[in-house]
Amino acid sequence: MITDLSKLGKPGTHFVHDFFLPGTQLTFQQSAAKQIATIAGVAQVTQGLTLLAEHQEGVVPKIVAGMRDRRLAGPPVLAVSVSPAGEESLRAG
Repeated sequence: MITDLSKLGKPGTHFVHDFFLPGTQLTFQQSAAKQIATIAGVAQVTQGLTLLAEHQEGVVPKIVAGMRDRRLAGPPVLAVSVSPAGEESLRAG
């Protein structure tokens, strides 16, 4: 799961995200579930056996992006710097 830090609010904002996702290769297609249900001794079948829980919590960092002009050497280059949003970042932002 990738979290887009730029969409979580201003630097210094606290965030909490909880996600519940199906486990890789641990779910069955409907046809497979029906086939398993016909096996002797099987009382009940479900298609989703496992969920992965992911908890993300933190503080939105200060994200700074800028362009450096390198026309002589090629196209402009985008430089991005991400740092924790400490007190200095909050005062400057």
